[in-house]
Amino acid sequence: MTYPTASTLDADSPDEAYPSEESDEGMAELDTAPVDEGEDLDLDEEEVDDPSANSSVPGSVPGSAHRVGPSKASVRRVGAKVIQLQGADDQDLMVLASLYGVEPDPLEVTVAVMTSDRSALMPVRDLTDIAKATGFAAMVTAQEKGRGRMKAVHALLTALGGASTGSLNGNDAKASMVIAQDVLALPKSAKESLDRVLDLARRTS
Repeated sequence: MTYPTASTLDADSPDEAYPSEESDEGMAELDTAPVDEGEDLDLDEEEVDDPSANSSVPGSVPGSAHRVGPSKASVRRVGAKVIQLQGADDQDLMVLASLYGVEPDPLEVTVAVMTSDRSALMPVRDLTDIAKATGFAAMVTAQEKGRGRMKAVHALLTALGGASTGSLNGNDAKASMVIAQDVLALPKSAKESLDRVLDLARRTS
């Protein structure tokens, strides 16, 4: 699976946030659709019908169901993700946790990454779309996302340290203008953090 790189953003400076010309440069688009990243994770035990399973147990009925655990591959993937997140930068872990709405704890984030729908990464895609535009077009792109998704982008900007306001303006037009300015003004450090966050969001290490 190929992930976008936020570092391809060539955002205008805050003083030049709204140039009239369009720009073809921007972040690569993130595909937030469900993807196949290897074996499906299934940590729940399942029942199987094994005629020989209970043959040695007195009073057992041949062919009765018994319990089997998760596959070794699934356990290894979970363990590897926990270890990766334990070694992650605290800020990166916090940003990733904010996307999934969980505490910035390696175990909690691991559970979220391995079990949640990839739509949790939609704010990254929306931020990418806004960053690909410039000036008035960036504001329009933000407003077209709708208030709910603008709030998610604002939360991501806040986690990245790039939000200029503590809360989203109640007026959608004004809110979209601020979001566009903030996205285009993201510092290099925030873009690099977002690159690392996307890597941490992978289900395979």
